[in-house]
Amino acid sequence: MKIMLKTKDKDLIKHLNEDSWKKNTALANELGITRMTLLNRIKKLIDNEILLKYTIMVNPYLYSKKVFYEIKTNPREPEVLDTLRKLQFEALEGIIGDYSLIIKQNFWKDQDFLHNLNTMDQLNVENYRLIEIFRTYKEHGQIFLEKQQSQMKLGDLDVKILQGLKNQGKGRGNTSELAKRIGIPQSTIYKKINDFRKKNLIKFNISINPLVLDYKIKFYMRIKVEPGCIERVVNGIREHPQVTDLFRTGENYGLLSIIRARTIDEFNIIINELYEKNPISDTRTTLVLNGLHDNYFFPSTLIQ
Repeated sequence: MKIMLKTKDKDLIKHLNEDSWKKNTALANELGITRMTLLNRIKKLIDNEILLKYTIMVNPYLYSKKVFYEIKTNPREPEVLDTLRKLQFEALEGIIGDYSLIIKQNFWKDQDFLHNLNTMDQLNVENYRLIEIFRTYKEHGQIFLEKQQSQMKLGDLDVKILQGLKNQGKGRGNTSELAKRIGIPQSTIYKKINDFRKKNLIKFNISINPLVLDYKIKFYMRIKVEPGCIERVVNGIREHPQVTDLFRTGENYGLLSIIRARTIDEFNIIINELYEKNPISDTRTTLVLNGLHDNYFFPSTLIQ
């Protein structure tokens, strides 16, 4: 069931989605409302589970590794889902197909990935498949070009700060709270955050309940490209607003995309357009049934 949003609430959500770190007074002025009205509207969005949490989007090239796992399990194995929920993940979703779950994970360090892989090996599942991401062309609606790849080496303090910003929760975090939690001066946190932002390494945004949007249908689509045409296909499809994510993998179907659509018919139209305009030889699609997480990121163009 879709939750109806008023126009004024959509405007507020778009502003928060573009920069949720902005001061309340500045945000209220942009929207032409009082600071108290702004706070009341935000509280209502949180109470109604429309605004799920404050967080950040991290430049994908800051991570040492980005992977997807497809997992084959069944309802008689609830302990598997319990274990997966204890892991650090960005998305955990039920899907239709040969596998029943897909999990997306980002790792700051290689040893974190190896520890996670050991956990996956010990799961009591019929089968799982690892999909390693070698390049991120587009993520959560933001396009990443070759020149945007970060060469920054993260220290332990950087990781703690970024992890804290990702896990702000329902209350917007601030430098004072984060400094106390980590145990360093507030000025250090403030300087680090400003440095991350100036280098376009992070973007403050929010997680939005998909039920409030028209684009609530989600597909994973693998794309097999005609020989020698990877870059041409990437350039042809990453600008499509409903292709929200696009990754390069090492598989035969070398591109993995995520597509949002209003209806199944609209999804079919998008697929036909992609085939007509690009040298694509084959695709495989997986429909997402339900999300088992609270990380729902949308480009503002899809908040209508």
